Amino acid sequence: LQQEVTERAKEQRRQHAADEERKRADEELAKIQADADAAERARGGLQQQLAAVQRQLAGSETGRLSALAAAGQAKAETGILLAQLLGEADDLAGKFAKEADERYVAGSTCERTWDKVTGQN
Repeated sequence: LQQEVTERAKEQRRQHAADEERKRADEELAKIQADADAAERARGGLQQQLAAVQRQLAGSETGRLSALAAAGQAKAETGILLAQLLGEADDLAGKFAKEADERYVAGSTCERTWDKVTGQN
């Protein structure tokens, strides 16, 4: 009976340690989500600025009929393309950063839980 009580106490200690780490991980993930939300809002502002640049470049050479205008239009189209690429790169960077942060939290939580449950802390 004493051995059962001892084993049950160990099991409860391990479960408590795992529960504490889960709570810590949830808090870390909530912070990551808040950071990702803030980054998304900032990205929205950047996207609006890029859209304004694209519109400005697209309309800057309208109606001109000269070789100079054609060269200017090519520059405008290049600028539009670069703005689109920058927007896409920014979007992907945010997604990759969030994924990396989530994976880091998952891995470190797993390590801490293992250390606590096995008594290696």
